[in-house]
Amino acid sequence: GFYPPANTNNLLLPPLYYELCGTIYNSAASTYSTLNGGFPISAGVFGVGGFINCTKGSGEDAVLAQNFLPGLRQNRIGTIGPIATGTNVLITSVRGPDDDYAPLYSANVNPFRYLYPGVHNPATYDLWIQLVISGKTNLICNWNRQVQINNNSVP
Repeated sequence: GFYPPANTNNLLLPPLYYELCGTIYNSAASTYSTLNGGFPISAGVFGVGGFINCTKGSGEDAVLAQNFLPGLRQNRIGTIGPIATGTNVLITSVRGPDDDYAPLYSANVNPFRYLYPGVHNPATYDLWIQLVISGKTNLICNWNRQVQINNNSVP
């Protein structure tokens, strides 16, 4: 019933993985862990104050987070930083034919970009991936059925 906020500070680092997997808040440490037991993280990494899809409260007043990605394969999760403490992002299966394309300076990590509210879909969200092919950035996006060439005016 809601669209999660975007990381407007860094579109390469959206909080979608945590919002879609669901989180549990640890008030003593001011950190969140995913329902699948992932490493704790601060929501501030994503430029947000917290996660909406989060277990809150206890007893009859409890609101339980939900995992919307129960079948997510490990090769669709990219970790930025050290494996044991890194930040997870949803990634595509390909970077593009250009071997040097590494938008997050990590091999084989090409994140989905997400923006809510969207620029192209202002009532909902923009979701896209970028693939560099022959030095040109190609966008596969939810606002156009055709592959777009990034002309630097696209977020």
